[in-house]
Amino acid sequence: MICDFCTAPDPSWRFEAKPFAIDYGELVGHSDEAWAACDECCRLILAGNRSALVERAMQIAPSLPDLPRETEREMRMWAQGLFFEHRTNAAPTLISASITR
Repeated sequence: MICDFCTAPDPSWRFEAKPFAIDYGELVGHSDEAWAACDECCRLILAGNRSALVERAMQIAPSLPDLPRETEREMRMWAQGLFFEHRTNAAPTLISASITR
């Protein structure tokens, strides 16, 4: 499992979100529910620091092939914005805790 925000391995946190569609030109898909987050991304999400969250992804996540960096940044900002729009008010839960339920 990887962090849905920066792709760091073994994320610790789960943020609940309502399902939504993703349609960004050639990138089409959907988000069914929760998003996984590493400790650092969790901290940034709870602080509401969206720009730092995007910059973390730009530094850590693999670059998207054949996509200019500024377009990639805009796409990440857009996708993470959808997460914030659809996130529920539930506090994040530890992934190990949600697995044992």
